[in-house]
Amino acid sequence: GDPVIVESFAAVEDPAVAARVEAQVEPAVEIGDEKAIASTQIRAVWADAITRVPGPLADGDTFPDVETVDPAGGEDALYEDTMFEYIALNVWRCSWIGEELGNGPDKADIDRLRGIDATIVAFGSKASEQLMASLDEWHSGRHTTSTTTTRDYQEEYGDSTCRSFGMSQK
Repeated sequence: GDPVIVESFAAVEDPAVAARVEAQVEPAVEIGDEKAIASTQIRAVWADAITRVPGPLADGDTFPDVETVDPAGGEDALYEDTMFEYIALNVWRCSWIGEELGNGPDKADIDRLRGIDATIVAFGSKASEQLMASLDEWHSGRHTTSTTTTRDYQEEYGDSTCRSFGMSQK
């Protein structure tokens, strides 16, 4: 049926409303001009997000369980409407960076690494734009200007984000 949209999280606390929004992937809470994902939707939204990444993960990698990507740890919360797609794209990116760095950073092809980012940019969603903007903020615009180095990718792959997804343990 049509997505359920409510004006506050309090409405989602009603079991009947929660049951109706649980399987919906569209944001269920509208506050002013913003839409948010309710915690009751996380399983459906995460499952949907991982089906929309640019392609499969590298061999041997899997998407983390929903519990791993839920910052509220199962507590009632509201999430930005792009949050889980952003995380899924970042997992996909970590997976392929790891694949390219797998034989050592000295053997990694910088053009292939930059191609991973180009794929994220070409994805063209709000979440992909947010991800690349975050990366550029962290790396002084090197992703946008294609001046990234193998070391940049090696540092990203070893940072807490990829580790939290279980990607840097290959």
